[in-house]
Amino acid sequence: MYFCFYSYRCEMKFVLLEMDRILRPEGYVIIRDAPNYVSDARMLGKAMQWKCTKYSTEKQEDDKEQLLLCQKPFTKDVIFQ
Repeated sequence: MYFCFYSYRCEMKFVLLEMDRILRPEGYVIIRDAPNYVSDARMLGKAMQWKCTKYSTEKQEDDKEQLLLCQKPFTKDVIFQ
């Protein structure tokens, strides 16, 4: 998924929240995009308690794209006060 193509139409947080709703527990999301979008998606993914890992693509000489692999956990930790 490339967020940079759709950034003028909708915010990334709404797309990721919808993906969280649809995605099955222990399911994966693969995002390949520009480094600034991957960093934002990683931050939002960690806020939704996804396990996120960032990788370099095969085009390492120009560093225009990065790969983000996120997994939705089976259960989310809930903190009650």
